[in-house]
Amino acid sequence: TPVVLQQVIQWCADLNIEAVDLFPIFRQDFLATGENLYIWDNLHWNARGNRLASKVVLEALQNDFK
Repeated sequence: TPVVLQQVIQWCADLNIEAVDLFPIFRQDFLATGENLYIWDNLHWNARGNRLASKVVLEALQNDFK
């Protein structure tokens, strides 16, 4: 995970805010499929990235409420 993301995740932990680090999941998906999850000319997620992010966040929320 890039340093800036690690800092944000630590900041959330310090404030007792649950954070989901999508970087490892996005990286793993990209390495497995070779498909980009971002719009080619900026850092916003494309439709595929949004679907993956929502799936991961939903799973995290469902685990919190078990």
